[in-house]
Amino acid sequence: MKSLLTWQEALDIMRRLDGNGLPVPFSMTAITANQTRQTGGESITFARAILCRRGDQDNAATSPQAPARSVSDGPRKPNWMYRIRNLDSNQIRQVHLHLILYINEHPVR
Repeated sequence: MKSLLTWQEALDIMRRLDGNGLPVPFSMTAITANQTRQTGGESITFARAILCRRGDQDNAATSPQAPARSVSDGPRKPNWMYRIRNLDSNQIRQVHLHLILYINEHPVR
């Protein structure tokens, strides 16, 4: 069994940048939830994902030539929502930090 991660350790993994200042992909499994529509409860898994940085456009692919931008030190919204880009489909989903179950196959709590 893989070691248990705290939410802070999960955020640290999601915020990692490589030597060129680009995000390092991670795998993630989370539970969906939409309080407005009263829907959710489904498990979603991204095999390759990155934490969106400020200025990322919803439909634009991340360019290797893009200048490095600082990743936020905290949540962009007061309810701990983070924008995650699925690199396989280029889809961006908002994920609540406390609904993340696994990062890189490590359980999160």
